[in-house]
Amino acid sequence: MKKSLIIPLVVAAVCAVAIFFLKPYYWSLSSTKSKVNIELCSHGYAKNNCYQCNPTLVDKFKTDLDWCNEHSLPESQCELCDPYAKFKAKGDWCKKHSVPESQCVKCNPELAQNQPKFVDWCKEHNIAESQCTICNPNLTISLKSDWCQEHNVRNSKCVLCNPSLRKKLKQSNITVQNSARKWCEHGFEQGNCYQCDPKLADKFKKSGDWCGGHDVPESQCFPCNSGLQEEVNKRLAEDTAQNSARKWCEHGFEKGNCYQCDSKLAEKFKKSGDWCGGHDVPESQCFPCNSGLQEEVNKRLTISAVKPELLKSDSDTTISFDATLPKSAFCGTHHLRIKFSRKEIASLIGIKIAPVRKRAVKEILTCNGEVMYNATNQTKVASRYRGIIQKVNVHIGQRVKKGQILAVIDSPDLGQLRTNIATQKKLFDNKKKIYSNIKKMLALLTKSNISSSQATEKMKTLEIGLAKSSLLEKLAELELAQSELNRQKEMEKEGVGLKKNLLQTQKRFDSIYTSYVSLLEHTKVSAEIEIIELQGELNNALQNLGTKIKRVSKKPSEYLIRAPFDATIISVKTVKGELVEYGKPLFLIADLSSMWVRLDVFEKDLPRLKNGQPVRFKTDSIKDVNFEGKILWLGSEVHDKVRTVSVLAQVNNKENLLRVNMFGKVKILIHQNENVVVVPKKAIQWEGCCHIVFIQLENDLYAPRKVRLGYEGKDFYEVKAGLLAGEPVVTEGSFLLKTEILKSSIGAGCTD
Repeated sequence: MKKSLIIPLVVAAVCAVAIFFLKPYYWSLSSTKSKVNIELCSHGYAKNNCYQCNPTLVDKFKTDLDWCNEHSLPESQCELCDPYAKFKAKGDWCKKHSVPESQCVKCNPELAQNQPKFVDWCKEHNIAESQCTICNPNLTISLKSDWCQEHNVRNSKCVLCNPSLRKKLKQSNITVQNSARKWCEHGFEQGNCYQCDPKLADKFKKSGDWCGGHDVPESQCFPCNSGLQEEVNKRLAEDTAQNSARKWCEHGFEKGNCYQCDSKLAEKFKKSGDWCGGHDVPESQCFPCNSGLQEEVNKRLTISAVKPELLKSDSDTTISFDATLPKSAFCGTHHLRIKFSRKEIASLIGIKIAPVRKRAVKEILTCNGEVMYNATNQTKVASRYRGIIQKVNVHIGQRVKKGQILAVIDSPDLGQLRTNIATQKKLFDNKKKIYSNIKKMLALLTKSNISSSQATEKMKTLEIGLAKSSLLEKLAELELAQSELNRQKEMEKEGVGLKKNLLQTQKRFDSIYTSYVSLLEHTKVSAEIEIIELQGELNNALQNLGTKIKRVSKKPSEYLIRAPFDATIISVKTVKGELVEYGKPLFLIADLSSMWVRLDVFEKDLPRLKNGQPVRFKTDSIKDVNFEGKILWLGSEVHDKVRTVSVLAQVNNKENLLRVNMFGKVKILIHQNENVVVVPKKAIQWEGCCHIVFIQLENDLYAPRKVRLGYEGKDFYEVKAGLLAGEPVVTEGSFLLKTEILKSSIGAGCTD
């Protein structure tokens, strides 16, 4: 028995040893197979198990306890917690060495030959240069003592064994990032400044970085962050120090290399290939062709002096703040005042003043247009009753007048309704007559001295019904009780009657009198309620009929369909003998004397448009005719792909030449030789927040003024808001004044 057990034990031992030595190979093989067989999505995970492709899998991941609450992602797909998540998802993972299989040089030594791509690599000995003890013998001792065998990294850099190192490493990374970071003119990171780009508001709000009290990002809110102003000043001071060695001219370009300062440099720029033929200036100094050049020039000028040879000292110009003006939530440019210490400084630096004037401007915006029906003069004519078409009186293209008969329908439902209405009308008229007689009867019976015989005689001709007989009977009974009561009173006076009989007679009289009065009131109220109910039933029937009773034709079931307004028949959707249902459209009619044109306007042009502006539509198929009209409506949404807005205009079509879906060109007359306020282009400056001009308040005092621009001419801008005709505006030298206010705003931002 013992000998029979020896062989199985030996086999088991051999299998165990084989598994132990072949395990790494199995891991490598299995990872390779899985990498080939797994179908991956665009995010690098299994196609049917990717949370980004299918967010509805959230319940599955949470049920499997595969969820990262910190980042709201599946734990197995959270690259914030595990940077190697994608490698593990596609099976490219060496479990033995905890690195991607495709990068594991220990399992695949041939990969080491590709390592020269890395800076930290010793080509001679195929090992990291920082760990090569052959080239650096001094590392032998330090590596032995400073090495984490468990995680295969330097012990002094292993954040898993030493969690306290994580904070230090993060802080060092922040320091490195800040050292390479560039700041904008407001002292915040470029591309992340709300004052430079207000469109970033949604980004800050989503990240929870928003100050509701001052309506700015919390991290950029000066009132809420007491030390922020000092930090911003420090950043800008560092930038100023770095750029102080370089001096710029008044236009923001390097001195001695500015085309505006020296036009003779044109040949030099052209020879070097730095020339913009479209705008006839050097390419490197062409603002229209270089979208970011204006911002760069503004930055340079914030650290450059304005003609220092003319401004002898810092006291020659003073930037003040007018506290009497209403404060703005962001931009405080309009509060600033620029004052020169000497009046001659303005003329020395080339400042020229001219009054704001008006001039006739003609502005036309051209866009594409498509013809469509005027929806306010187009309708579908339908039947209100079920029936059979007896006659169709019109055809396609026929012009009809309001009220003209389009078709005739035989409708049994309508016939029944009209018969019921006629019956109800007769019943109502009869009831009105009875109600009138009841009022006369009640007026007669309320007289205190009338007898039943007199009342009967006077009411012979009144047709009332049961109410008359009931009231007359009750009146006769009341008279009899009154007579008996009088007789008992006489007997009581003579002393022959009994007190008991008198009281009983009085009680009976009172009861009959009360019943008589109640009957009078009941008769009146019942008649009024009945007449009101009949009136309501008749009105309801007439409303269902949809027409007055006097318009009913001789044949009750005949229904005439009429045109609701002057129009043209666009389509006929019925024929004689057809059974039509309630509400079925039979005709499509439209008034073609005016048509709508749908315009496609770019969103940048929309602020220049308004309702009522004249338009002129012209189509290639009708070249000699202009269709005049005006804008009716400006669209409320922008097309998400072509970024245009639909605008509706109504044009005249009295000659009936336009057809639906015609294409053409539309000219919108924004200005038709209108006198508008204009200023020279040289007077306009972009301050980083808004367009401004400078107004002369006194001989040596100037103030920036925000303006809203409109039409752009060859050498002028229309000013829609901000200026009045006759105001003195700086036409030459405004760039220098802008430079002064930019210098004063370094570190302040628009929140001050």
